[in-house]
Amino acid sequence: MNFIYNITADGWISFIGSILSFVGVFITISCAKKQFKDDKKISVKPYLDMKLKNDEQDLDFIDSITINKFKSRNGLDRQNINVEITNLGQGNCLECKLIEIKLNGNKVNNEVRYIGNIETNKNILSGITFKTWYEDILQEIREKYIGKDIKDCPDDFKSFSHRCFLKEIELKFEYKDILENKYSKKIVIETYIYFNILTEKYIWQVSDIEYNFVLHEINGNLTTEKTIKKKWLKES
Repeated sequence: MNFIYNITADGWISFIGSILSFVGVFITISCAKKQFKDDKKISVKPYLDMKLKNDEQDLDFIDSITINKFKSRNGLDRQNINVEITNLGQGNCLECKLIEIKLNGNKVNNEVRYIGNIETNKNILSGITFKTWYEDILQEIREKYIGKDIKDCPDDFKSFSHRCFLKEIELKFEYKDILENKYSKKIVIETYIYFNILTEKYIWQVSDIEYNFVLHEINGNLTTEKTIKKKWLKES
């Protein structure tokens, strides 16, 4: 062990420098391998963009959703809405499936609906029927607001229209890329009922409220995507 005491300062500096160089090379190689895997994954990763369309087309409707419970069977809004799924990613989307539907956080159907494969920059349409019963809600709003001054009502009454939030619908999809990486995407559709506010004798006094239309729209802020299964690339 005496040779340790015979090493000069320059020798120690050279020795420590060699160790640091080895560690640096090892870290560089590890980072390069990780970067390669990440780049490879990105190069094959699909990215699904989803929109709702009311186009009248002959489609196979994959499901029917009743938005709300009802006491009265009067007042039904039935809309056949197309979910347009476009692959904006760099790789093909494989085996896309709708695996779960929730209403306000509660599962309403666990049956898997097969959507199909979606090539890059291509889209596919899947139809869903939305059924919304509005008569009970209309009567509740009438009882609450008819005869009142508009200034004592919700702010949107001042435009002689009222929007009522009804339900939040969550659609969960799963799909894969060509490397067998598996992904999950959730979109949240919010349902609103619009009512017309009527006035007669006094311009600011609500005389009646009538149904106008139902709107379903995607809340982009609540859309999420995550990787749920990774397949690591084999080292060559």
